[in-house]
Amino acid sequence: MHNIFTREHNFICDELKSQHPDWSDQRLHDTARLIVSALIAMIHVVEWTPTILNNDFVRESVKVEWFGTLSRNAIMWLIQNNITFNKGAIHANIGLPKSLSGVPFSITEEFVAMYRFHPLLPDDFNIYSMETGKPTGNTYKLPDVAFGNAQKVFDQNDLHDIVYTFGTENPGAPVLHNYPVTTTDLVIPRHQGGGALVDLATIDVIRDRERGIPRYNQFRRLLGLRPLTDFNQFDVTPEDVNELRSIYNDDIESVDVMIGCLAEHKPDGFGFGETPFQLFLLMANRRMVVDRFFTDDFKPEFYTQWGIDWVNKQTMKDVLLRAFPDADKLTEKMASARTAFFDWNAT
Repeated sequence: MHNIFTREHNFICDELKSQHPDWSDQRLHDTARLIVSALIAMIHVVEWTPTILNNDFVRESVKVEWFGTLSRNAIMWLIQNNITFNKGAIHANIGLPKSLSGVPFSITEEFVAMYRFHPLLPDDFNIYSMETGKPTGNTYKLPDVAFGNAQKVFDQNDLHDIVYTFGTENPGAPVLHNYPVTTTDLVIPRHQGGGALVDLATIDVIRDRERGIPRYNQFRRLLGLRPLTDFNQFDVTPEDVNELRSIYNDDIESVDVMIGCLAEHKPDGFGFGETPFQLFLLMANRRMVVDRFFTDDFKPEFYTQWGIDWVNKQTMKDVLLRAFPDADKLTEKMASARTAFFDWNAT
């Protein structure tokens, strides 16, 4: 991603230079960086979010958040269900006055507890050829691509193949028993004196307890959600139910919030359940409305009008095609995917 958006930054610098030949290199760099930052945020909101939350409601919601527009399908659904609304209440958060709601911005402890997505990391990586769509034969374990080892992957593979692999290999699911093996027996370079073993799964649970995060049921109560009354209400196997009962001494109120979130039911298309979704809704909006560069200063004086238009009109597919103009099959490979974040091979 660093490689891709560095190329995008340089492309934007060239465009700004052609429009403002009198600008210094520093101003070109800083303005391009601002545009790229907003572009990444827009792509995350409008494209990535409705991939991990693959649902029509979410797709419509994120468009409203950024663009302030409802599709014809959404309007017709509201009409058919006799739902009336003030059109003035439907607006984007982007470009409005900054709103702190009396509280300085921070990433809350509750959101940190919800946003533990280590299970998305796979234990094994297979590199696929963009040209043939078949495995190249190069395979890696997670430690082989982590930290200082990441550069070796680029040295040993064609960059186009790496991009294609990212587009076709799916992540893991945030469910029980799915932390990557590496993360539960992890050696972090230059950490704790160097070479100390770290179990991220254990640390994630301990950190929530140390920070006073409520247990799963109480967390749900505080969010206005219905608490569970029995372990059988988790969306897990009978074996997992028995294991949870044993670990928590048959006390549903003792279940840690992260464990409960991994075990709870997930709506169709959702990568996670309704408990983290509540925090996601809140923080996804708040991080935008408190940032001056997405609110008061999202205007031509800072971005240029070209920059604002650029942010609002691009997609991740566009970014990839600009980054790799010599990848002849890239357009074809991405054609069937709703966005660049969906599986390119899915039909």
